[in-house]
Amino acid sequence: MRFPLAMPPYDEKVQQTMDKVDLGPLSPQNFLRVLAHQPRLMGNVVALGGSLMYKGALSERQREIAIFRVAVRTRCDYEWAMHRALFAERCAITDEQLQALQNEPPTHPCWTAQEQLLIAAVDELHERSTITESTWASMGAQWSPPQLLEIIILIGHYHLVAFFMNATGTGPEEGAMHLAVFGALAKEDRT
Repeated sequence: MRFPLAMPPYDEKVQQTMDKVDLGPLSPQNFLRVLAHQPRLMGNVVALGGSLMYKGALSERQREIAIFRVAVRTRCDYEWAMHRALFAERCAITDEQLQALQNEPPTHPCWTAQEQLLIAAVDELHERSTITESTWASMGAQWSPPQLLEIIILIGHYHLVAFFMNATGTGPEEGAMHLAVFGALAKEDRT
């Protein structure tokens, strides 16, 4: 770990933020305890994440598929492990689909057409910092303008989280299932 976890007692603003994020034994405490060193930004980052997680315009399953693909593309063990532990089963994302997110193109047959577009959007934003015209046109036929904007913000936010966790060297909470070997897609990004 490159950055220390903040230890209690926390200042009042940090404690209030910590109290708002409670997902049980696998709450993202390591993420919060590193962010706690910068209370001004901590509240903003947590507020945006909470808005995307709990008040989003996408289905929970769509959100998690995008987050898993971001985790693979950014090689973020923290994101993968925490979301697998907290949301994979709840969102009916199968082991086959988790494998496909690691190793297969967006067109893999285990996904619906809409899910394929979502995965393509993650890949294109990761690779090009934009979405191609053809993918955007197809997405426009599937989602409303507010949903389209949320897809972009969701992917961008989880890139931010991945960059933050990777750069600080912060690992997942104990009990989360690590992404032991990153699939072919993440390996491509290393070259």
